[in-house]
Amino acid sequence: MQIETKCLHEGYKPENGGPGVMPIVQSTTYRFDSTAKIASLFDMPTECIYSRFANPTCDAVEKKIAALEGGVGAMLTTSGQAASLLSILNLCSAGDSFIAVSTIYGGTINLFGVTLKKLGIECIWADAEADEEEIQKLFKPNTKAVFGETLANPALTVFDIEKWANIAHRNNVPLIVDNTFATPVLCRPFEWGADIVIHSTTKYMDGHATQVGGVIVDSGKFDWTNGNFPEFNFQEFPHDAPVDSIADAVVAMPFMAERKCVTVSDLNVEAMNTAELDKLYELLDTIPETTVLILYLPTLEIDPKKSAKWRTFLKKLDTRGFSLPSLRLKDNELEKYVCREAEKANCLLSRKLAERIVQYVGNDLNALTNEVTKLCAFAGGGEITAEQVEKTVTKNMETTVFLLSNALVRGDYSKAYALLDLLMAQREEPYTILAVLSSAYIDMYRVRAAIESGKTSMAPTEYGDYRGRDFRLKYAERDVRDLSIEMLRECLSLLLNCDLSIKLSGGENMDRIALEKLFAQLLYVAHRGSVA
Repeated sequence: MQIETKCLHEGYKPENGGPGVMPIVQSTTYRFDSTAKIASLFDMPTECIYSRFANPTCDAVEKKIAALEGGVGAMLTTSGQAASLLSILNLCSAGDSFIAVSTIYGGTINLFGVTLKKLGIECIWADAEADEEEIQKLFKPNTKAVFGETLANPALTVFDIEKWANIAHRNNVPLIVDNTFATPVLCRPFEWGADIVIHSTTKYMDGHATQVGGVIVDSGKFDWTNGNFPEFNFQEFPHDAPVDSIADAVVAMPFMAERKCVTVSDLNVEAMNTAELDKLYELLDTIPETTVLILYLPTLEIDPKKSAKWRTFLKKLDTRGFSLPSLRLKDNELEKYVCREAEKANCLLSRKLAERIVQYVGNDLNALTNEVTKLCAFAGGGEITAEQVEKTVTKNMETTVFLLSNALVRGDYSKAYALLDLLMAQREEPYTILAVLSSAYIDMYRVRAAIESGKTSMAPTEYGDYRGRDFRLKYAERDVRDLSIEMLRECLSLLLNCDLSIKLSGGENMDRIALEKLFAQLLYVAHRGSVA
């Protein structure tokens, strides 16, 4: 079908005896014969129910524009700027970044460089004519999209869509193209690799200066399940989230995937009233096959023997066929568990070594079981030694970094760099290592500040979330003896500079160099503290 024919006939197919031209529908609401029908449409909106969601006239325009661009669907907006804004906000959250070429509409430059910056979203400006190597250096781990304009307004410079699409796809992010000036009559960006097209329909699509509007079109070709956009099919809820909100997320259909995941942390059944519990049990009975619901309890201490609500809840989960993982165990219970697992393998493990294994691995029964099995196989039976534990038990990343922070504050050069080698060998991301290391130094700073103000080392629990993790403050108290609060401020400044260096670096080797430089600086600070 020719583009001119699509302009006239796409978006609306007259029924037999119906109007040849799409009527203008002005109604805001729509009539249905039953409340059950309306309820089903809120769960699955296949028809118009309210014009803020959809309108027959707007729907016809959306279909027409999608057909003109060769996309699978479109959504009208109130303006072209609204289209630009929504195309980014649906992909980026606070802390994310995206790349935009500098040759775009002036209003969009202001939107991206000023307004979105206030929302915590970084726009990384790029030269449209830069070579691919230079462009690649602009990408960060948090980059979620690339934005360009087919013909820049008003400069009319031409955007190399194919080049930029290839670069974007190598980094698993979509290319968004503003096609306002070209229109699909002159250029259809999807044919050159773009994933999302936007328009200010105010311009050439209106043609008569009679209305302001915008549109977003999806090509339907980008793989949104590539792992770079987990939020599309992954929703997290805190412990105090209303059950109704959780239920809405659970029944919603997944986005271009077979399933979605909804998690709720520390859902405190004991604190819920009867009405909330009834809603929760109703939800457990109506979970669709397309949703995986996970209720996890990282910090709650649960004793079903003492709580009727927890007993009832766990029983209902069991009778509904839910998988029930083991409840979180206390450290002494974990140590007993580790000893029992070793005994099953005909090995004798002391409580002291069991405590060390729990410290290394953490409160994860599967991980503990695997490590004990490996340890006992290595030992071949009999009494397990400390040397065997050190050789075979894999320390989790957080534990390793805490050992690292201890080595750094003690000025233990060899151990610090050996632990870095271990973390890199385990393919831990440098910025993840830095994040955990930074948290250890923040803990030390808080403990030092508390002690100097006449409080105990546990005082930070009053304003920080240390539920079930107050051992971190014990580590901090141990490590902070020779460091003044001024030295700790210096360390935090060094950590910040390293963070910036890693974010701006050009690759893994540079990240390693940045960490090695940081270690040298922190070791020097520790040395000054020890000789002071």
